[in-house]
Amino acid sequence: VKDEVADAFIQGLQARDMLASTAAPFRIFVALRKFDADMIIGRTARIDLTMQVADQSGRVVFRRDVADSVSDMKFLQTGVFASIDDLRVLAKTVLDRTVDKLLDDPSFRAAIGT
Repeated sequence: VKDEVADAFIQGLQARDMLASTAAPFRIFVALRKFDADMIIGRTARIDLTMQVADQSGRVVFRRDVADSVSDMKFLQTGVFASIDDLRVLAKTVLDRTVDKLLDDPSFRAAIGT
């Protein structure tokens, strides 16, 4: 899970041309409390995390808690009738949406000077 979340942040930073190729002026720390998906009643994916950004001295310049979920209500397509690929899509959707929300946050952009 940590690799999936890290990859999503790396791809998001690359897409925004914000990933340093040399010594970075900032470090991003992500504390992931929850990232799961289930097919109990419909399909739901949930994420709950904190992102912190620290400058070179270690001082935290940005911190944001984010919790989000996404669901589809295909009630007859759960359990043994469900597609694991549909569940994977929901999990990726909630992760990508969370990363976009954090990296596009005006407070984050101001903290790192972009």
